[in-house]
Amino acid sequence: MTALSRRAFLGATALGILGAGALAGCTPSVPGGTAASGNAGAALPKRFPFAGITPDFVSTHDMGLSAFRHYPVDPVSVYKGAPGDGKPITGLTQLNGPLPPAVDANPYWQELNRRVGSPMKIQQVAAGADFNTRLATITAGDDLPDMMQINSTVPALSAFMTAKMADLTPYLSGDNIRKYPGLANIPTPFWRGCVFDGRLRALPISRGVYSASVMLNRRDLLEDAGLPSDLTRFSDFEDACKELTSSSQNRWALGSNPLAFIRQMQGIPFNWKESGGRFTSAVQDERQEDALEAARSLIAKGYANPDVAAAAPAQMSQWMLKGSAAFMFSTYATWSALYAQRTDKKTTFGVYQVPGFSGGSGTGWGGVANNNIVGFPKASEARIETLLKTADYFASPFGSEEYRFLYYGIEGEDFTLDGGDPVPASADVSHLWLGTRYLGAPPVALYYSPPQSDLVEEVWNHTETYLKTAVFDPSMSLYSETLSRTGASIGAALVSVENDIVFGRRPVSAWKDAVKTFMSSGGSKIADELAKAAEANR
Repeated sequence: MTALSRRAFLGATALGILGAGALAGCTPSVPGGTAASGNAGAALPKRFPFAGITPDFVSTHDMGLSAFRHYPVDPVSVYKGAPGDGKPITGLTQLNGPLPPAVDANPYWQELNRRVGSPMKIQQVAAGADFNTRLATITAGDDLPDMMQINSTVPALSAFMTAKMADLTPYLSGDNIRKYPGLANIPTPFWRGCVFDGRLRALPISRGVYSASVMLNRRDLLEDAGLPSDLTRFSDFEDACKELTSSSQNRWALGSNPLAFIRQMQGIPFNWKESGGRFTSAVQDERQEDALEAARSLIAKGYANPDVAAAAPAQMSQWMLKGSAAFMFSTYATWSALYAQRTDKKTTFGVYQVPGFSGGSGTGWGGVANNNIVGFPKASEARIETLLKTADYFASPFGSEEYRFLYYGIEGEDFTLDGGDPVPASADVSHLWLGTRYLGAPPVALYYSPPQSDLVEEVWNHTETYLKTAVFDPSMSLYSETLSRTGASIGAALVSVENDIVFGRRPVSAWKDAVKTFMSSGGSKIADELAKAAEANR
């Protein structure tokens, strides 16, 4: 698989209607846009696909994936020289794994500095720490680094970006982006989340359907039990849960809260519905109580691991790997990650397409556009072209020589070649996680190393089928000030009631009042602001 998918953090939470996934987090976000402005006026970059690299499978959907059976034997080179200017480049990113060795003990980091042509000095905020608190601290001290990962959860995001980040419009809009071939390879829709106050102020770290919310299954357990690999209605899922639960064998069917999957079966929208210029929150959908009751029933019947309510995504993945859970609601990225972590080749995984609750087709949720965005402080504007070239280097497309180095390391030390395919020398790749892939990245490409051609084709075909009926959050390219400032708190209160219902602590009837409180506490204002932002974009 691609190194991008080694981490299961992307969407690995048990996503609910309030948890489509924040830009860079694995914590749920409230209904609403991810990190875009909803301002008209900025000319977005055009897309110029990188020539010289031909995927085996190419999606026609902006949110789809390209896919490769093998890494090219003779990878092309994007850069003929170093993008840096010899001066140190500072950065800030989030760390979702072990801290890498320091530069003096890390040959890969040393080689990266040589290839970039500038020493990369990156602060990494460890997982579990408050990234936004660190950001607030350095902002207050006016000590912003040259390149910054920025998450959707930053309070008053639009005001922050407008006040602190450089205007990239003159450098990247329209045809101007051709100067940066890696960035030019990113489809135009992903750039919509980088516009603030009518100006382009960030770069996208795109994800698309790779972040889509899906129900994974242990295919080998389904086969052993004589169960079908797909579903036609909710009752099929309930039957499978019953068949695959055996507390005496320490196995429960559900390794995560099933509510979001049931909401998809019910056809409930992805966070918001827009009609005639009006935005309606998905939490107001009349089918919500039926979905809550169905999820509550599965939990009450004992089909979920007793610890599922408090389990972290890593624990859920371990249950799947050990076979103590058969189902886990996560993302396509997690499908890839599970295959990378398995120790028994007989262990296989699948993903359900979404059936209608009573038959027919349900409504899959297509995922968020971007994992995070990248800003360049106004104080660094004198070096903006150097910084853009550096981000462009990090965005070198899959199949290039640069990508192979950035994601697999140094040939002969970190990997060997089997044909063109990089074979990692060690399972420990923490020294490669320097945060650069959150300061510049190409569109996700589907690939597995060592190569698994059949799996590549299966996953790609599944995403293409999923995209045919999937819906996207219509607020994904819009910005709401109320959402940015208070969305997390009012969303958390609603999620708390939701969990109380699903896990039997409160009746389903409690949902109606909780939604009224959510809407009166800011939900209605968010809807109005999204509608105004959408109108400004027309």
